[in-house]
Amino acid sequence: KKVSTGGSLRGGNDHYGITYTPYESSNGDCKSADKVDKDIAELKEAGFQIIRSYSTDCDTLKSVGGACKKHGIDMMIGVFVKASGCSYETPEIKEQVDAIAEWAQWDQVKLFVVGNEAIMNGFCSAAELRELITVVKSKCSGYTGPYTIAETLNIWEQPETKSAICDVVDVTGANIHPYFNAEVTPSDAGTFVSGQLDLLGKICEGNDVINLECGWPSEGNCNGSACPGKSEQAEAIKSIRESCGDKTVFFSYEDDKWKEPGSCNCEQSWGCKSAFY
Repeated sequence: KKVSTGGSLRGGNDHYGITYTPYESSNGDCKSADKVDKDIAELKEAGFQIIRSYSTDCDTLKSVGGACKKHGIDMMIGVFVKASGCSYETPEIKEQVDAIAEWAQWDQVKLFVVGNEAIMNGFCSAAELRELITVVKSKCSGYTGPYTIAETLNIWEQPETKSAICDVVDVTGANIHPYFNAEVTPSDAGTFVSGQLDLLGKICEGNDVINLECGWPSEGNCNGSACPGKSEQAEAIKSIRESCGDKTVFFSYEDDKWKEPGSCNCEQSWGCKSAFY
């Protein structure tokens, strides 16, 4: 059955949310609780209303959850799915789900995201992800808010995704990255994202939509017309804010210098907090 979303997922300004991982930007080590608290205070000050976390590692529930509670920021929590498996019996999934069920601070949670590009990466079939969502719901039965998955629009548009997932989620959530479309310039980023959100809204009838990951890299290779850079990032984020920032979770708080640069040479360079201060 569908649950009440308790109001739609929409910000009261042009920058609703931001992704936040409690890792040191330089090396991926876990941040101290004090550092996390300082970061979340900064995000509250900048006007963000919600943060999206991906998993429970680095004591996220305690440190990030505690800081969000203290500073009055809502949360989108997640269960991260990797190549090791897509079922509750996968040890690292079981660990995350059990930790969330025990934490149970449901009043802080506005959205529960199961998997991040897990179908796109070939870690789950749509049917396996559906089964995982069903198990998570039973383990976290105290939570009555909305669920979603985070995939790209083209994955959502596959008939098997739609048929497996639509009736077990309440919100259609996608990671919409304009940079990965070679036709999009920074100034067109917002128009592109709005168009993708419109298409997303047609997939699961009656569902609210949310843009779960969206930004622009400050360094890397040009992808056709989509070129990274500091000024390009600022321009793209301004365009997204003006167009649909109240339905967007910006990616990401800081650069991730510990990641592999990737084929675009851009994976380390999505930190965008400077655009909001």
